[in-house]
Amino acid sequence: LISQYTWLPYHGYIVGGTHSLTHAAHRVIYENGGEAWTNKKVDKILIENGRAKGIRLADGTEVKAKVAVMTDVDPRQLVFDLIGPEKLDPLIARKVKYIERDWSYAMWYQWAFTERPRWKCSDFEPAADDCSWMALGGTSAFDAHALKKETSLRMAGIWPTEMNLAVSYMGVSDSGEFDQCLGPPDVGFKILTEQYCLPATALSDKEWKEKEKEHAEEVIRIINRYAPNITWDSVAGYVPVTPYYTERFARNYAPGGNWTAGVDNIPAQTGKFRPIPELAGNRVPGIEGLYCTGTGWHPFAIANSAQGYNCYKVMSDDFGLKKTWEGRPF
Repeated sequence: LISQYTWLPYHGYIVGGTHSLTHAAHRVIYENGGEAWTNKKVDKILIENGRAKGIRLADGTEVKAKVAVMTDVDPRQLVFDLIGPEKLDPLIARKVKYIERDWSYAMWYQWAFTERPRWKCSDFEPAADDCSWMALGGTSAFDAHALKKETSLRMAGIWPTEMNLAVSYMGVSDSGEFDQCLGPPDVGFKILTEQYCLPATALSDKEWKEKEKEHAEEVIRIINRYAPNITWDSVAGYVPVTPYYTERFARNYAPGGNWTAGVDNIPAQTGKFRPIPELAGNRVPGIEGLYCTGTGWHPFAIANSAQGYNCYKVMSDDFGLKKTWEGRPF
């Protein structure tokens, strides 16, 4: 077992889950005279004379605006669906078409336990009891080539034969307390488990339903190996989030359920040139008033606000907005 207690010094959770951030953002928009629509599919970005003028919804409704900001959209969908490649430099369209997206597929199961896991390693590493992330190896836990083997299998379209399971406490504070909004009030221990796997397109609908249960059984077996008090009797419930589920949850994860919004976290696609150099500056060359940001942009795919903050900095130069970072190191 590998403890990563100090891996992310600024890592934290939002009380009530990240959905609380959405509600907070909506209140800011509403209080400043803005409007919001939910469950409305955006069909096209309206572009006139080289300038973004708003968006058109799937039902034909047109929403006019001085500026269009496309956030957390897959760059391929941005270029080929929302804009149209004919409106862009062919080199940009070609680069976006070949962005690597074959890697980031995971089984993200959320568990509610009736008792707190008692990890064996806490006897010599007490921090494990409040660890943000831990890696639980399967039978190959001490095999230095385990991840390389898993990668080779997945790239060959074969389901991993060994688990390299990551475990995270959900909503844990520095004092070890848990956010009760993330589960039933009588269940104080929520766990997230993560295992990389194949894309949604690799299995049929029926096969994915079978895999959901199969994976759950394997997860409990692995956790029980490291925390013997956890068995199926300890499980109050679980949510099986698979690539199959993810792909159907939002179209920016399609077609395979890629959790990085279609831009894998590989060296060539991580950092200031993510997703491609031409789009990395949050502007779209050749189209004024159109900005893009989200998981597919700098620095890399992870749950943080850096991408939106970077985009705001760019827009602040264009529109004379308040430079909130002045006098601060970032």
